[in-house]
Amino acid sequence: MGAPAWRAPERGLRTRGEGGHHRPVTIAELESMLPAGFLDARLRRIEIDYVERTARLDLVVDGGDREADGIAEREAWRPAHLVLSDVVFVVVEPPATQREAFAGEARIASSRPATRREREALPPVPPGSFCHALFASNWGARLFLAARNARLYWAAAPAAVQAEAR
Repeated sequence: MGAPAWRAPERGLRTRGEGGHHRPVTIAELESMLPAGFLDARLRRIEIDYVERTARLDLVVDGGDREADGIAEREAWRPAHLVLSDVVFVVVEPPATQREAFAGEARIASSRPATRREREALPPVPPGSFCHALFASNWGARLFLAARNARLYWAAAPAAVQAEAR
């Protein structure tokens, strides 16, 4: 098994520290750069490469400009790749038992660092790594992501997502 089949675009959200080098970033930090964080995001796919210790979550997130005049620019939902490196674990709770509840995309109703109580029920997370919890409302299930670094890449222009939704 070599490198992952997918390739991240060259540009992601800015995560450069002093000297222009990329610094480790948490999911919570990435969310703070988005108008609505991952609230109401749609999770379409999860891909994990155990050999490379990477994971990619394909999402549709609000990437709009809150200062824009037009509503289309303010609420521009965009496909994005959340890419985790130095992955410690990815835990996905089983979705609801009704097939209709988990068919299709997962709707993210909350996204936050995992609580101490949640972390006690999960494998240990080494120093320098984060543990993040997502709740998929239509699944009635949580996802826990632990890694050292997170990056967010845009997959397409906002217009492409709007056209897809029609």
